[in-house]
Amino acid sequence: MYILNIIHHGSRRLIWAAATYNPSSQWIAQQIREAFPYDSAPDIMLMDRDQLFLPLVHYTLPHMGIQVKRIDYKCPWQNGVVERFILTLRIDLLDMIVPLNETHMNRLLDKYMYFYNNVRPHMYNQDYPPAVQAPINADYQSQDNSCKKIEAVPWVGGFHHSYRWAA
Repeated sequence: MYILNIIHHGSRRLIWAAATYNPSSQWIAQQIREAFPYDSAPDIMLMDRDQLFLPLVHYTLPHMGIQVKRIDYKCPWQNGVVERFILTLRIDLLDMIVPLNETHMNRLLDKYMYFYNNVRPHMYNQDYPPAVQAPINADYQSQDNSCKKIEAVPWVGGFHHSYRWAA
């Protein structure tokens, strides 16, 4: 199974993740169209040199107004943000569960994308998720917490948890 990931380099936000058994240039082009509907496409997209990307580089992305920058041949470190995300995805999700089929994998990726963007802390963002740029619950410092309880919030089918003060 192959997974296509699109990540915003500046914020480390996972924009799109989709899986398939048979990737093709047409499938990748459709995934990019779905990831960037209407006029939301970025100005520049950094891509590796896989042969499946050639029709996108020459036709699809220029027609969407996206300038393509390609990493050098056999130089994955030039796209370190995506390479690091692949390791994170493997550790956080793929090492814990074996997807039953393509539909199951895409469902897991949707749940993981929400977790990754809204809950999981990122060192790059001062330990905040990409979608959250301020403390989620800053009132805990101003109150007496001796009688409060902490509750766990399960994510991605219970594989990950975040914690918050119980009401």
